[in-house]
Amino acid sequence: MLQKLFINRFIHLIFLLALSACSKMVSQGPEPQLPYEIGKGNLTAEDAKIEAIIAPYREPLQKSMAETLCYSDANATKELPEGSLGSMITDILRSEISMQTQTPIDICFLNHGGLRVEWPKGAIVRSMVFELMPFENQLQIIQMNANQVEGMLKLIAGKGGSPISGIRMEIENGQLKSWSVDGDPNKEKALYNVLTSDYLVNGGDSYLLKHEGEIKFLQGNLKVRDGIEAAIKRIHANGKTLKPMKDGRIQKITTP
Repeated sequence: MLQKLFINRFIHLIFLLALSACSKMVSQGPEPQLPYEIGKGNLTAEDAKIEAIIAPYREPLQKSMAETLCYSDANATKELPEGSLGSMITDILRSEISMQTQTPIDICFLNHGGLRVEWPKGAIVRSMVFELMPFENQLQIIQMNANQVEGMLKLIAGKGGSPISGIRMEIENGQLKSWSVDGDPNKEKALYNVLTSDYLVNGGDSYLLKHEGEIKFLQGNLKVRDGIEAAIKRIHANGKTLKPMKDGRIQKITTP
């Protein structure tokens, strides 16, 4: 158990380091600070100790990251107001968590910036899931009444769209014009189960989602990343493939 925990944390650390390595280098003095390379600096003795710790985990880590979890029929892309990646991810998360919790999920909502990379057509390997969602955000289920759902959708409209499942909506000049849940414009349900992340529930990305009652935590405090992996593995196990596409769930109306 401890070894598995170490490997999981090590995997996450590697991806955080990889992401930070891709960011713009910031100079802290008159000359730019060059990245340190193991074995090429003044700390080679310490490097050897670090290498001795890492070496036993490198091969299983590389093997785990290269494991094919599913296949995609097309490129999954990020776009606003709707992208094929965001629509697909929220759809499969909604289905997966409904199945896991035996709770009907009416809406699944994530923020556009939270999905970090696009996915290609073909094999989807585990490293792509970490690259897509490198954060430790957890999935949560909150209950919202119709007014609270509308308030959330107004925030989404103001941002020009976002990954969402279970909703059809129209945006006009950054304002919410119309919306429905699963095609039902009457909005007669007292409370809607909304699947999202703790980051957004707590006001991340300028969202502060008003909701009813207590937040429902998923068993094991399931991370968004782990939910995505579980969903695509189930799709693959059932002999199916990912089918990213846009279906017009968010329509942007342009007026003069």
